[in-house]
Amino acid sequence: MEQGNSGHRRRLRQRVLQMGADSLQDYELIELLLHYSIPRKDTKPLAKHLLEKFKSIEYLIHASPDQVLAIDGIGEATVVQLQMIRRLRQRMIETEIASSNVLSSWQAVIDYCRSKIGFEDQENFAVLLLNSLNELIIFKILAKGTVNKVTAYPREIARLALENNAVSVVLVHNHPSGNTTPSKQDIEMTRNIRKVLMGIDVTLHDHLIISPGGETSFKTLGLLE
Repeated sequence: MEQGNSGHRRRLRQRVLQMGADSLQDYELIELLLHYSIPRKDTKPLAKHLLEKFKSIEYLIHASPDQVLAIDGIGEATVVQLQMIRRLRQRMIETEIASSNVLSSWQAVIDYCRSKIGFEDQENFAVLLLNSLNELIIFKILAKGTVNKVTAYPREIARLALENNAVSVVLVHNHPSGNTTPSKQDIEMTRNIRKVLMGIDVTLHDHLIISPGGETSFKTLGLLE
């Protein structure tokens, strides 16, 4: 059976080399990936089970180590592998936005924020501080809340902006429910933050609410007027 598995994996590798990774279905990508952390086992059933459990590759690489280790047949080597893939993806996006005008790379910013906090089980509140060229100075998570609430303090955001000589700010937090509609608390908190930032001559460009499958912009909704 091991010889049969070896032949199957060899054929998958040849498909990637000859036709590219796009020629593989999602479960086949996971299957081939698992080969390197579970070398002497038929990983097709496990790959299909992971995809069924986590719904997509994106959800899989953003799952917590405990969630992945809870799957029978998965060990630490696979968890490390998935964490490395997640971090590599984040660094690719970081490179894209690191020395560019953030406002002109908006989709990359959304993708980056989603990769950082969009898959969390609790609400996280973060800020992106920008310089006078709208380049990213720092991304920082300021607060972690519950499944449906997080509190950010305007003075803390103002202090962070002053310490880093930021000219403008983008706020972002996630909604684990998947519904990115701003709550009354979200709107009121954003108004308070904007008021404090105006007092120190720092511009609030936007407040994003993100989830694994979508995002909402306060600016687009006219909530920063």
